[in-house]
Amino acid sequence: MEPLNDTWILGHRIPEGTTIFMLLRHLATRDEHFMNGDRFDPERWLVKPEDRRGPHDHRAFVPFGAGPRFCPGRNLAMLEIRAVLAMLCGNFDVLPVDRAGVREQLAFTMFPTGLFVRMRRRQRP
Repeated sequence: MEPLNDTWILGHRIPEGTTIFMLLRHLATRDEHFMNGDRFDPERWLVKPEDRRGPHDHRAFVPFGAGPRFCPGRNLAMLEIRAVLAMLCGNFDVLPVDRAGVREQLAFTMFPTGLFVRMRRRQRP
């Protein structure tokens, strides 16, 4: 995106027509949007709304962007995620390993480091 006029953001001048890229990840890590927002906690998405303790603003988590410029590969990515998870969960038991070392790596897209699981092939009857 680019500003249509010269713009100031937090004391920085952004000249008209300058291409800018906004990372929305910061919204999803703020405590006013999610309880312990900076902590790697995938279970936060599994809690029923009535059982949540603390804030949970699902609108602050926009992994594919939003509006007219959202990621065009969103539907393909979601389809691939579902297919891979269905195959894995249908054939393996996924067991946790020590979570103490799990951290997020800051990059163009966020990804966890130190996230290990143990997989045990399911026995077919």
